[in-house]
Amino acid sequence: MTSYAHQHTGDATAAAYLALGHAYLLDKRYAEAAESLREARRASDVLGDYADFLAARAQHEAGNEAAAEALLKDLCRLIQTASSTPRRRNWRRRCCWP
Repeated sequence: MTSYAHQHTGDATAAAYLALGHAYLLDKRYAEAAESLREARRASDVLGDYADFLAARAQHEAGNEAAAEALLKDLCRLIQTASSTPRRRNWRRRCCWP
């Protein structure tokens, strides 16, 4: 998966790093998950909100509550100020407070 991410750019790279980060998260390799998810965020804004959400979970599972909270607050700020797409409305309804 990493070689695929290195061979591509943009959304393809973000998708690869997102999948890798999620796999690390399931394997309880939280530091590696957080790093892969940061790479996903850097590669593309399209999947960035998913990467941030999963990165917050990785930070929480690793016991880094401050980092998890910061990621979630940034995600909610982004969602509340972003254009109103169906995906953003769904995120707002599920995880953000007024």
